[in-house]
Amino acid sequence: MKITLNNRHKAGLFLTTVVAGLCLILGGTVRETIGALIIGLALTWAFGSTNKALRISIGAIGVLIFIVPFVAALIDHHDAVRSYENSLKSFRSKLPDYAKAHPDLAVGLRLPPGYTINLQPATTDDPYACMADPTPANASQTLTIPNIGNMAFPCATSDQDIAKALRANQDKNIAPSWYLEALDAGVSPGWIDQLTPPLDKPEAFDIKHAISDGSVVEVPSAILAILFFGSVIAEAKRFTGVSNKPMEPENT
Repeated sequence: MKITLNNRHKAGLFLTTVVAGLCLILGGTVRETIGALIIGLALTWAFGSTNKALRISIGAIGVLIFIVPFVAALIDHHDAVRSYENSLKSFRSKLPDYAKAHPDLAVGLRLPPGYTINLQPATTDDPYACMADPTPANASQTLTIPNIGNMAFPCATSDQDIAKALRANQDKNIAPSWYLEALDAGVSPGWIDQLTPPLDKPEAFDIKHAISDGSVVEVPSAILAILFFGSVIAEAKRFTGVSNKPMEPENT
C-alpha cells in the first residue's frame, strides 16, 4: 500500500522529530518522549488531512486553550476579592461587641490642645505604669503596631489620638487599615492583637501578568491555532486563485 505524504505531513513529521529529540536531549523520560511522538503524529495526520472541519476544530481547541489561563486567572482574582470583602465584613461586624468587652480605658482623656505625639521606638518604660493609681506624670504605654513595631504613647492617649498620629506618620511604615479601624471603634490597644485581621486586599487584576504566567500553555496553543486555521485559510485562497485564473483557449 502506497502512502502519499503532502507538504503539511512532511512539515508535521519534521517538527515531531525535532520535539522528540529535544525531549531526549533535555532529559525527558522515554515515556514523555513517546507521548510527544504520539501527540505529534496525531497532529501531523490532522494537519495534513483534507478534512477542513477537522482542522478547524483543532484550531478552535487551540484558541480555547489559549484563553483558559486568562479566564482562570480572572476567576481566581474574583474569588480572592470576594473572600477579602467577606473577611472584612466579618471583621467589622465583630468590632462593636469586641470594643464593649475590651474598651479603651483612656476614653475621655484627651491630650491638651496643641499637644503632638512623638512617634519614637519604645524605650524601657514600665509596661504597668498606666495601671498605677494615680498614674505618674509622663507615664507611657508600649504598643506593638503591625508594620511598624513597638511604639511608646502617653497613658492619656486615646484610641482616636493614636489612630490620628499613625495616619499622620506617612513618611514611615503605615499601620494596616484594619488596625486603625479597631482603634476608631474604641478597642483597647492592648487587645487589638487578639483580633483576627481580615485577609490582605488583592492587588488590581493585571492582564499582562496573567498572560505571562500562562505562557507555557498559551504559546503552544497559539501556534496550534495559527497552524490549523492558517492551513485552512491558505488552502481557501489557493483554491480561489486557481478558480479565478482565466482559462486558455483550446487549439482547434
